[in-house]
Amino acid sequence: MAKSNSNNMRQRKQQRASERAAVDHSNKDEDDKVHKRKSSAARKSKTSGFPAGMKLIVAMLLVLVVFLVLALVIEHGEEEEGSTSRRAKETASHQQSHPHDHDGPLTQVSKNYRVVKTLPHDPKAFTQGLTFRPDNSTILYESTGMYNESVIRVLDLNNNAQILQEIKLDEKYFGEGLSYFEYPPNPNHQHHKGLVHFTWKELTGFVFDVDTLETLQEFAFTTTTNEGWGIIHVPNNPNYDFIVSDGSANLHFWDKDYKECQPPLEVTYLTQDMLNQQMTKPRGMRFLNELEWDPTTNTILANIWYQDYIARINPTTGFIEMLYDFRGLYPYRPPGTDVFNGIALHPVDGQLWVTGKYWHQLYQIELDVDPEAEEAAMPL
Repeated sequence: MAKSNSNNMRQRKQQRASERAAVDHSNKDEDDKVHKRKSSAARKSKTSGFPAGMKLIVAMLLVLVVFLVLALVIEHGEEEEGSTSRRAKETASHQQSHPHDHDGPLTQVSKNYRVVKTLPHDPKAFTQGLTFRPDNSTILYESTGMYNESVIRVLDLNNNAQILQEIKLDEKYFGEGLSYFEYPPNPNHQHHKGLVHFTWKELTGFVFDVDTLETLQEFAFTTTTNEGWGIIHVPNNPNYDFIVSDGSANLHFWDKDYKECQPPLEVTYLTQDMLNQQMTKPRGMRFLNELEWDPTTNTILANIWYQDYIARINPTTGFIEMLYDFRGLYPYRPPGTDVFNGIALHPVDGQLWVTGKYWHQLYQIELDVDPEAEEAAMPL
């Protein structure tokens, strides 16, 4: 019995020792787990670089930097916008106070005229030149063109512009401009008065008797284009006797022998419309055609081929001072009519007589009748 109790006591001691060992082992495992969690946390803390508080501060600093950069960009943009706006206002103000920077004259464009009288005109006449004689203001001379159709004729303005007399040029000639001339008698010159006329491409000119239309002289000539278009006599001028156009923008100056006596002069123009389109330099006016001399202003009047305008040209500078807009003169033209051409200044009243190639009408015109007339447009 004692032995049995002794055995029981040993078993209970062994059991308690086993339980303590199990508890110790469990505590050891828990300590190991805690140690591992601490080690992992420590490693994470090392790899993050900064403590949590420092990270918050860095983030706030970054936000502040971004905000400052955006503020600077917006402020710079507003300054640029304000600067652009100021420049635009300054430019607009300059344009209002200085509509153009051109200091020279401008070509005026005007419809300032009225029709005084209308007479019938031969619709078969390819009109090239018109001219009066000062001692008989009811007689108008006309030259026409086209090969095998070129003529010089005399028109009676007191009788509906009826043809009083006519001669025909040789079929090889294409007639062009015509002008009356007269000088004091001089033994050094073959003829002191007559009608001077020349041809388009044949480089040949003629002088006709004003009463009989007999051919008095034939002469050769040259121009820039080697063509003849318009010709006028300029009386009492010490530098030249004739001014000639050749279809270019140049005018030529001839002496009594029909020779060039000074360099050609370019004809130019500059309108307000051109300045409004930033065109500040005068342009050459090509296709100058029929010419007429105005002794009251000492200027040249010129047709412009394929334009319903008459140009008033300063013969010294070549600048067009005025462009008369005749687009409304003959608006409803029958089929077959051609361009506006033909100018003659009446020797008594100073009014113009104008017509066109194959036109049915001959017009008596008074210029500059209304000083308040509105300026016209010039779409050249």
